Amino acid sequence: MIKINKLTKKKKKKISIIFSGQGNYSFSKIIKISKKYLEVVKIFKKSSKILKKNIWKIIYKKKKKFLQKNQYFQVINLITNLALYKIWKKYYKKKKYFYSFIFSGHSLGQYSALVASKSIKFADALKIVFFRGKLLKKKKGFMIVIFNEKKIKIKNLLNTNILKKLVSISNINSKKQIVIAGSKKIKKKIIFLLKKKNIKKFFQLPIKHPFHCISMKKFAKNFFNFINKFSFYKPKHFYIDSNLVNFLTNPKEIKKKLAKQIYTPVLWEKTIQFILTQNIDEILEIGLYPILSKFEKNKKIKFFKKIFNSFKI
Repeated sequence: MIKINKLTKKKKKKISIIFSGQGNYSFSKIIKISKKYLEVVKIFKKSSKILKKNIWKIIYKKKKKFLQKNQYFQVINLITNLALYKIWKKYYKKKKYFYSFIFSGHSLGQYSALVASKSIKFADALKIVFFRGKLLKKKKGFMIVIFNEKKIKIKNLLNTNILKKLVSISNINSKKQIVIAGSKKIKKKIIFLLKKKNIKKFFQLPIKHPFHCISMKKFAKNFFNFINKFSFYKPKHFYIDSNLVNFLTNPKEIKKKLAKQIYTPVLWEKTIQFILTQNIDEILEIGLYPILSKFEKNKKIKFFKKIFNSFKI
């Protein structure tokens, strides 16, 4: 394990940047921000050239149905996260105050963290995320958020010969929030079991694919073979894998863990606790909406909201 020195630079506040994953998007927010910050338009146009598809035009015309039928939602998450990160670095990062220290991301947000930590080039990350979306869309399924239940109770519920290969815990976001994911054919049975076990507070996410579920394991090899074509580098900043809950520095290991991420749970609660043990002064969430910063009540965890203060959004 890498242990970070307590005093990196005496007068600088040590900061961790975290990126949210799929689902944190808003066409209207992106468009309004783009009118003030040209960086947003530039990065979307650059991405459109790389992917050979006018993504900016799709967003501007708010073609949500087109995006849902294609693999662009995941790509838009990556582009938006990195556009906001660029804006933060250029206009809001105080050189005498902040020191970018640790990067991490929730699920898809790991790709934003890898680009920000300079472990992978932006163009390559775009291609990988686009392929990831295309590949994982082949599996139909569901994701259900469960509140205020212990992990052991959920594990025992899913630990049967019939269920354990079809449904599993996909996210442990906090002590109060666990997400499960599974194959489409088992959805009704799972909802029935949740009610039978008197688990009342849960809801189904508007996602039609079982991300981070054991049933996705069959796609891991294909995905690894694809990403293995790209060059990864040792991160120039500290990078924490939120499925492993540890630092990763070896490019080969990073590739392996990204492939494994497809069918293993995001251990976000443990990731945040791990970051807090690294003598961090502040954890800053970058995204369109505060999602990760709401999972854990801690004064050190904040959402980058200054960019939105001048807009009525």
